[in-house]
Amino acid sequence: MQQVGVLIMIQPLRKLLPEGTFRARRGMPATIGSSGLFVACYHVTESNVALGLLTGILLALSLRLLFVLLSFAISFHIKQR
Repeated sequence: MQQVGVLIMIQPLRKLLPEGTFRARRGMPATIGSSGLFVACYHVTESNVALGLLTGILLALSLRLLFVLLSFAISFHIKQR
């Protein structure tokens, strides 16, 4: 079901986002694409933390959270260059 949602979203996003965002072209398209990717990772991690607290699977979630936090730090470092 998620794949269908992604396929439906692609066409409107191509009209909305600058050209080259999906290919991570230099400049603004790459910045917008990486920001969107990291925000999506953050929200997935946030939902998994709640699920992990309910089910008791905290080790895997803490590793995912570590990955997301490191990716945020790297992206902000790249943006500030």
